[in-house]
Amino acid sequence: MSLIVTSHRNDRPLARALGGHAETQHLEYGDVNFFGVWSGGTPIAVSVERKRVPDLVQCLHNGRLMAQLQNSLSAGFDLQAVVVEGEVSYDVDEYLVYRRRRCLPETKFLRYREFLLELTLYCGVQVIETRNVQETADRILILSHLLQRPPERHSGLKTIYSEPPPMVSLLGRPSLMRRIAHQLPGVGWSRAEAIEQVFPTVTALINATEKELAAVDGIGKGTARDIREAVE
Repeated sequence: MSLIVTSHRNDRPLARALGGHAETQHLEYGDVNFFGVWSGGTPIAVSVERKRVPDLVQCLHNGRLMAQLQNSLSAGFDLQAVVVEGEVSYDVDEYLVYRRRRCLPETKFLRYREFLLELTLYCGVQVIETRNVQETADRILILSHLLQRPPERHSGLKTIYSEPPPMVSLLGRPSLMRRIAHQLPGVGWSRAEAIEQVFPTVTALINATEKELAAVDGIGKGTARDIREAVE
């Protein structure tokens, strides 16, 4: 997996947040580019635009983002994503508020939300909202990791829900991490709890080596190997 980040000075914080996962170059299209695979292993080119909320608001009014997306599509990019960075809310007049203190009176909050939906529904653009540059880097890494495998190799959407046994339900609903770990081959609710204690996030679990998995209480070499095959 090789990410290329634009060398533009506004995106230097993003390059630092991505660290060794990316290299910096001048980019004609997008702020981050990488290659992935689609159905049947077909290679795809991915372009990611990073927009802080005030930048996106300007694009809503001047059409700059749409022009950028059209240009990258014409250049041959198969999948486009827009990362919108920054926390938003609205004031008593329902105008957009950025980071809880900066009011953007030129834009109603509802219109802002509609624009993001329009990008997804009508343009097929993947919209990702984040709070800060580190979260932006994390989401881009997750997206690129996801797209290193074709859709048919992802089992998440094929999983059939199974209710936790009564003894688990009485203790409260299991965490998201434990419920995900429970779906892995050879992992029940007890082993899922052990996995959760060692790997607190999904990203940590995905990046875990076979040796690290085998070191978890109740997970042997065979199960560790099955888990690696399932997440790759």
